[in-house]
Amino acid sequence: MDQDNDKSDLDMKKARLEYIIPADLKSLFANQMLVQHTPSGDFFLSFYEVVPPIVLSDPDERVTQAQEILQVEARCVARIAVSEVLLPKIISSLATNFESYQEVKEILKDRAESEDKKHAS
Repeated sequence: MDQDNDKSDLDMKKARLEYIIPADLKSLFANQMLVQHTPSGDFFLSFYEVVPPIVLSDPDERVTQAQEILQVEARCVARIAVSEVLLPKIISSLATNFESYQEVKEILKDRAESEDKKHAS
């Protein structure tokens, strides 16, 4: 019986995952994040959007109004719970992806500066 379970586990490991994003799934913006964990190893990743309050008036009044703001709402837009097994994979994936993003950003910056120098000449 154990051999059958081992075989099905091996078969599952060979299966290719097809990642599907439903057409009606909304992408949400987050500019704040909070991570909490339980003693049993569940990690809760909460993503928040903070929108600055609207302050409309002349410049002097805006400064006064802004100084009177004591609290700004951070609205949770998504909350994901992951296991301790998945969390290191998420951290590694984020680090790798961010590193790749920084490399591309630097290449684009260098190209833009090079183009600016060509046009300035």
